[in-house]
Amino acid sequence: MARAHTDTIPVLWKLEGVDFSYKENENVLNRLNLEFFQGRIYGILGPNGSGKTTLLDLLGGIHTPCSGRVLFKSRDLIKYKRKELARKIAVVPQEFQMRFSFSVLEAVTMGLHPHIPRFESPGNQQIQRMESVMQLLDIAHLRNRPVTMLSGGEKQRVAVARALVQARDALLLDEATSNLDVFHTLSILNVIKKRAEQENLCVVAALHDISLASSFCDELIFLHHGRVRAQGTPESILDEALLKEIYGVDAHVRKDDFTGGIAVSFRIPEAQ
Repeated sequence: MARAHTDTIPVLWKLEGVDFSYKENENVLNRLNLEFFQGRIYGILGPNGSGKTTLLDLLGGIHTPCSGRVLFKSRDLIKYKRKELARKIAVVPQEFQMRFSFSVLEAVTMGLHPHIPRFESPGNQQIQRMESVMQLLDIAHLRNRPVTMLSGGEKQRVAVARALVQARDALLLDEATSNLDVFHTLSILNVIKKRAEQENLCVVAALHDISLASSFCDELIFLHHGRVRAQGTPESILDEALLKEIYGVDAHVRKDDFTGGIAVSFRIPEAQ
């Protein structure tokens, strides 16, 4: 399914001159001006400490800017109540942790809670949505197993399932496939991509694997020293000079006919 041009689809998030710091005079993000459109998938890339997770936290309303503002559907994000935001945005963290022995089914059902009035049960359509997601993510057979008894990869698939059940407008992924094997990584990203197309979801994913990001994302955003260094389609911005500047390594960029994306290889620069 071809992606619509951004001129024809609405802006979901808009960042206007956003700065953020955890400590005074130590900005993590500097003067960010970004737009994220509905129905598109964005990859946030950059070295450790470049601000990827902080940007996701700003988009999810976990942090508020020190200056500037984040608009969501043309409304300042700080004006949303937490439950209202939970009905629109779902988050998949890098590591899914649950202290209590809820079953997989109970954990996934939690994604429906923002959409269900208190003391009411899910409706048939909501149950069908949940069952479909669990089947697609290969966790339906685990429905009665306690989440605390799962492997790290299985827990992460539960986290993605819960988020897909919850999300109505947007999905934020913070290195969400880092604990998964190749098969489940590709399967999850394929499910997310199809959901983004079918339900007009905006997906913003912090990633490290540039080759994977190039085949999964409509646009890439590189952060460097807390600023946007480059943004655009993978084909338009991925080049060896940019990657050497950002990561400090030699890179080889080429079209990958097997995946249809761009393949990137790295090596440590030879001593001068």
